Amino acid sequence: MKKFLRSFIKIIKKNKVAVLIIIIFLFELFLRFYDINGKSPFGFDQVDNAWAAQKMIVHHNFPFVGMVAKGNSGIFIGPVYYYLITIVYWITNLNPIASGIFAGLTSIFTFWAIFYVSKKLFSIEVAITAVFINTFLLSAIIFDRVQWPVNLIPGISLLIFYLLYKIAQGEAKKIIPLALLVGFSFSVHFTSIFYPIIVFLVLPFF
Repeated sequence: MKKFLRSFIKIIKKNKVAVLIIIIFLFELFLRFYDINGKSPFGFDQVDNAWAAQKMIVHHNFPFVGMVAKGNSGIFIGPVYYYLITIVYWITNLNPIASGIFAGLTSIFTFWAIFYVSKKLFSIEVAITAVFINTFLLSAIIFDRVQWPVNLIPGISLLIFYLLYKIAQGEAKKIIPLALLVGFSFSVHFTSIFYPIIVFLVLPFF
């Protein structure tokens, strides 16, 4: 037993950074998934998404447009978000808990997007600090608990700006993932219209 503990402690000491990241990530999972039934709101947007999933799963009615951008504006985002959340509703057999689960899954995406971009642009210490703040900040926890397309904006924005930075440095291969992310963003929120404008303004630096 003592040998096992010694070897275990040695492994932890050798991989202190990885262990710290795993611990923070476990807290991330707990704070986003704990009491998922009671702490995940189910309002207008969540009901709209649930009905869209029900139409696809039960009636095989597959939409070509997504949620309306604002009220009765007549402007709609893309349908990809509907298809993504339908996967979770299908797995849970149309249980509304799918809403909270999907919100948690998008928070995981945000966590690793923050970590990846912070590490690439700055350092591992900055990346750990960034995900630590994101994990324990109350406003971030509340934001991540609500299931709607906006959850994906922080992670997508970070990745788009990172790819723009790398392209401006001469990495032309990053144009393809940039185009895919910008295209996907139009199934997330109407404010994605600003991404092409930002890309256009960065063109002189390509």
